[in-house]
Amino acid sequence: MHRAGDEATSMVLPFELLTPSAWRNGGGVTREVVASRKPEWRLSIASLQESGPFSFFPGLDRTFLLASGGGVTLHVDASAHPLAFGQCLAFGGESTVVADVPPEGGVGVNLMVRRDHGVGTIRVLPVAGSADMAARGLRAVVVLTGELALADGSRLAPLHSLVHLPPSISLVGEGTVAQVIVNASHRPPRTDAG
Repeated sequence: MHRAGDEATSMVLPFELLTPSAWRNGGGVTREVVASRKPEWRLSIASLQESGPFSFFPGLDRTFLLASGGGVTLHVDASAHPLAFGQCLAFGGESTVVADVPPEGGVGVNLMVRRDHGVGTIRVLPVAGSADMAARGLRAVVVLTGELALADGSRLAPLHSLVHLPPSISLVGEGTVAQVIVNASHRPPRTDAG
């Protein structure tokens, strides 16, 4: 497990070296990529193996990005949201979510942010030759397609993650990446009291 702020330099995390954790319902496996020191946000990559419900995470806002697979439909509070590769869906952690997963399965990038901490987003960007990954609140970059590299020659293949990022970092090569962004907000915590 990697905690944001633990490293002074960026790290490349190959997908196959991330520790798998089976879902309680048996429908998939999650691999945590990085999380904040306090439980404010967490980034993971999920391998969806069969259709079924997502776990409840009250108080968290979630963003799910389909990173591979033939298409997954998320039913959020009974509303269907078909997702193709590279499409995101944001929803509350207290929502009832059921995934329809095709026989070949799928892989999703999952960002969870504590609602009283801030706002999280995932942006999908092409890299054609080179790209600067600078963005306010950038916490990680996940390679979706292609073969990319850092200036020091470190290689990134699909589903490799780059964490502990400096304010600006450049990637070279051809491919597609997901920028994972979390910005703290100063809004008061939401309560159920009226």
